Amino acid sequence: FGADVQHWCTMNEPMQYILNGYIEGIFPPLERRDEMVETVPVLSKLMKAHAEAYHIIKKDAIARNHESFIGFNVHARSFQPARNFYYFDRAAARSIEQYFVWDMLDATQNGLLRFDYFDYFEEIPGLENTLDYIGISYYGRVLVQSNLFNPSVMQIPDPGDEQEKERINPHGLYLLLKHAHRRYRLPVFIMDGGIEDPEINDEKRKAFMALQLKEIWNAMEEGVDIKGYYQWSLIDSFEWSRGFEPRYGLLSVEYERAYKRRPRQSVDMYRQVVSMNALQQDSYERAKHYFKV
Repeated sequence: FGADVQHWCTMNEPMQYILNGYIEGIFPPLERRDEMVETVPVLSKLMKAHAEAYHIIKKDAIARNHESFIGFNVHARSFQPARNFYYFDRAAARSIEQYFVWDMLDATQNGLLRFDYFDYFEEIPGLENTLDYIGISYYGRVLVQSNLFNPSVMQIPDPGDEQEKERINPHGLYLLLKHAHRRYRLPVFIMDGGIEDPEINDEKRKAFMALQLKEIWNAMEEGVDIKGYYQWSLIDSFEWSRGFEPRYGLLSVEYERAYKRRPRQSVDMYRQVVSMNALQQDSYERAKHYFKV
């Protein structure tokens, strides 16, 4: 594909692959390892694969006299203390976010795969300076509560469906974007932005989109170099262990009616944003009211 492609993503959400494939056992290879530290060899191999892919693509692009723009996409959460007044909750949230979001990105800058969470250190030849951009998929906030009597155990409370806004937490995206900018000074793509909503009048999706785009705009106003935002997804799709049940599409796919596609109302909103390069104020106000933020 080298003659036709300039923008490359070598990996999509590697930490999700680790958690679901090697801890939860719901993605291939369907393993259930006892401790997260047992997944470090997999993380190491993923980083080596990224480094090799990066140099292969770069070499090919140079030979063709083509530009190339190479990175990978991280599944990001805003890990925040369940009790902000409690030092150990704050420390635990920082530690988990460092491992889940930043450690793999750090390794691409200095060539050192380091997990302080596991006291692990490995130098990977060819890995240094192998990101041209950072891809971020944001899926909301996680509240972290430490356990003083068992420091190795971190409880992550589930706020429940009635407080869905607590998980969505659009401001957490702004905080992650600002942190990534300060840390790496690289361009950023929001690679996934979306939410489940099966309705044709998909008010939840429209509200979610408006809140995310507002936080992205705020980050851009403060100097974050954001190159793009990808809505997940164009159509309803297969969602791994959850099959075809979740409905993420701007277009509804009627599986029982020969896969007929119908545009949801979010299509009109997305078209407007793309054509005007702007978010209407009333869309943002309705979104705030919908999620009560």
